[in-house]
Parts: sequence; C-alpha cells; structure tokens
Amino acid sequence: MQLVVEVVDYAEPVVVRLCGELDIAVAHNVRESVKPYLTPGRTVVADLAGLSFVDSAGLACLVDCYKTARRSGSAFWVRGAHDEVAVVLKLTGLCDLLSRPHGA
Repeated sequence: MQLVVEVVDYAEPVVVRLCGELDIAVAHNVRESVKPYLTPGRTVVADLAGLSFVDSAGLACLVDCYKTARRSGSAFWVRGAHDEVAVVLKLTGLCDLLSRPHGA
C-alpha cells in the first residue's frame, strides 16, 4: 500500500497525517516532508492513525524527526498509533520517547 502524507500547517501544532505503510521506500520522503516545519518554537505531531505498517527504516525516520526537533528547539511527537504499529512502538521503547510529554 502506498503512503499518503498530508500536512496540516495552518494551526499549531502542525499535524502530519500518515496513511498507509511507512517503510524504507518512503521514509526519506516523510523525513523531507516533516523537516521544514521543525523550526524553533514549533510543534509537529505525526498522526499515525492511518498507518498500517512500519519497518525499521520508518522507525528510524520518526526518531530522526524527533532528534532534529530537539536540535532545532522545536518539538516532535506521535499520536494515534494502533494495532501492529502501536505494538512495534511499544516493543522498541519508542512509544515512550515519541509520545507527547506530560504537561506539553
């Protein structure tokens, strides 16, 4: 299944909706779609509700976005993961890292 990336940037936070499969074939495209919004003071939320699959390259993409946000003074987190994607995030420990910080 092809990945669809929809960026909603007219409000804060910027929401990046991912629908389909986040794998090695599209991870670079997702990274390049998110990075322009990771500017000081901005928050970007990746909505994973439409994501049906994520592989190691997709996980690396999400972690890279998180690290880029930290370096740039912005914030990046994920929400809406379910089924297999939620299990993968939990098993890898990334659920804690990429979840919205309490009070944020």
